[in-house]
Amino acid sequence: MATHDYVIDNQTSANARADINNVLQAILSNNSSATAPTVTAANMFWYDTANNVLKMRNEADTDWIIVGYLDQAGSKFEVRTDVIQAASASGIDIKNSSGTTIIDLSVASQSTAEAGTNNDQIMTPLRVKQSIVANVPEGGWEYITKYEPTSDVTAFDINIGTDYKVIRADFGAEFYTGDYMRIRGGTSSSTTRAIYQRVVDIGRYNIGSVTITNWNNHVAGVPKTATGFSSETNSDIDRSNGGTSFGHQPLAQTGYSSYSEVWSVLRFEGRFMGTNSDRRAWVYVTGMK
Repeated sequence: MATHDYVIDNQTSANARADINNVLQAILSNNSSATAPTVTAANMFWYDTANNVLKMRNEADTDWIIVGYLDQAGSKFEVRTDVIQAASASGIDIKNSSGTTIIDLSVASQSTAEAGTNNDQIMTPLRVKQSIVANVPEGGWEYITKYEPTSDVTAFDINIGTDYKVIRADFGAEFYTGDYMRIRGGTSSSTTRAIYQRVVDIGRYNIGSVTITNWNNHVAGVPKTATGFSSETNSDIDRSNGGTSFGHQPLAQTGYSSYSEVWSVLRFEGRFMGTNSDRRAWVYVTGMK
């Protein structure tokens, strides 16, 4: 550690030699000292050993500019400045030791923010707002899938995945006397549990909704529950099979409440079409994660 006034005085050869060695040590150590050099010059370096900070004198020779902090224990360099400016218009990338970009300091575009897939660009408050608007569904419900059969069907499956804690199936279908609709949930079409059914006495167009909660919670002891309703286009509703005044019949809650498997499919069984070729059935599935 050494500082120097950078002036070699007129002196004896031995003293001159020592003076020259001192000035070289000051240069070699970047003027390392706990206190600032008494003699300064524009653009000179000073390593402040009291604070582990490398400083550079400004061109006016009136103040010190902090270049960076040196973590002596961790052998790391930290940038400490109020302004970071890219050397070119391409911006600034922060990379790991393998050269892979960890963070791109450029602000994400609106389209990138709305896509919600980028993992290295900066998000401003505006971009965060735009991403939320684009990716968070209204009311917390997120569209999963839909199914609209164009001919008579007896059963069809809708894959719902395993990401949603609550599933809502909104449906509409034309029934005929003695027809029924049943909804089952399970790990596959061959492994399902009855959730809900609707049996009719008189053919009517029926609209309803079934909500299944905790359906994918595979922790033993946490029940799966289901609630639903359906209504016909007139007052003729089914009461012969346990239906209420809204014509719905949740099934076997005491049974499926104990199931601990992850449900990834909803299976719809029954008649969903009339005898003509008009499209008269639909199921629209949304969920909450």
